[in-house]
Amino acid sequence: MPYRIGSAQGFYGDDVTRALPMIEGGHVDIVCFEALSEL
Repeated sequence: MPYRIGSAQGFYGDDVTRALPMIEGGHVDIVCFEALSEL
């Protein structure tokens, strides 16, 4: 069974709530959040 993967938060200051429509809409099975560590 294939998984639908979504990504969110490309760097530390990104708004994580922007991923909510993708999650609540059921468009993805897995969501990956990545915040860069170079601060």
